[in-house]
Amino acid sequence: MGVRKDSPSYEIFDTHKEVEGNTLRFIAYRCTGGKNNRSLDYYQKVGSKKIESLFGKFRKKRFNCDVDARNDILTVLPKAESFPYKIDYKVVSETHPGKRKGRGRPKKGEPAPPDVTEWRVDCTWEFDNALAERMAEDYNVRVIVTSVPKAEVTCDNPGNGATGKDILKLYLNQYVVEHSFREYKSGVGADTLFFQSTARMEVLLFLIALGTIIRNLVKILLRRDGSGCKCIPKNVTALKLFRTLTNMLIEFDPVENSIVLDGDEDDTDLLLVSCEVLGLEPERLLG
Repeated sequence: MGVRKDSPSYEIFDTHKEVEGNTLRFIAYRCTGGKNNRSLDYYQKVGSKKIESLFGKFRKKRFNCDVDARNDILTVLPKAESFPYKIDYKVVSETHPGKRKGRGRPKKGEPAPPDVTEWRVDCTWEFDNALAERMAEDYNVRVIVTSVPKAEVTCDNPGNGATGKDILKLYLNQYVVEHSFREYKSGVGADTLFFQSTARMEVLLFLIALGTIIRNLVKILLRRDGSGCKCIPKNVTALKLFRTLTNMLIEFDPVENSIVLDGDEDDTDLLLVSCEVLGLEPERLLG
């Protein structure tokens, strides 16, 4: 799909079924070409935190009997089935001297409190890479349900029929609409505008659409990081650049006709890269 060499390729399974009197198409697809790495990263980063939150509590938790300890761990185990980890556990008992109810030294002849036996659960877990790859393969499968009729060739109007590849293009490109809508609201601030007339609404919508396009183009140009070219990191905003510049001392040497940036090394590198990407000479920072 697409004309670029790095465009993703997909495997598609296209079938249909009668559902409550309507014929629906079920298109299962998955992306091929190493896209499972994202799923593996998810399992390793998010999964490790989830497993720790589920089983880390058993390091300090104590139970009054073996049954309570076993029931508790058996309740938690199903919650870890969606992550590729091998979970091993065993219930052990430990006995320690009991504590006296009162404070101070015991009275002469007072019997020592009986020993107390408690149970705990020893848990260990290990990331299973082979299982993670199988789960990532399954996770990579998506299903599209649509009423668009099936066609053997591409039609001008998808309502008259569409191939499985055409359906996939239609649905996967929906993210563009959602992205633009989000840019309208939070990016350009269109959620705070109120229209008093249709003419004003049309003009403002045109300006907002134009501003969104320009904003997206600027983001693409500034974030472009292919072929070893320099770019502004994705986690750096204009506010971050402003604060970096505010907390940096710029010294100008009139004899050498050069400037020196005095600040944190990472901030200095960020500012120099930003100037290069924006086509701004560092000397212009002096005003």
